[in-house]
Amino acid sequence: MNRIERIKKIIQDNFNITKVRIIDNSSKHNGHAGIDSNSSETHLLIELKADDFKQFSRVERERAIHALMKEEYTSDLHALQIVFK
Repeated sequence: MNRIERIKKIIQDNFNITKVRIIDNSSKHNGHAGIDSNSSETHLLIELKADDFKQFSRVERERAIHALMKEEYTSDLHALQIVFK
């Protein structure tokens, strides 16, 4: 299972997701400090819609997602861009 599939599963297992789409934007960051030009799945865009998030502020939503990604950050995930629909 690749990183995108793992992250999608983590999100789906923890929230009532209506829609989730994950896009690998790593190639846009080649040449940045600490980023290998051959790296993939280091910079991801996550678009999601979840009824669970309606009661939370944007900051609380982002914190909830990032908290679930601790293990991914220890294995070369560098950045997540999260868009709530």
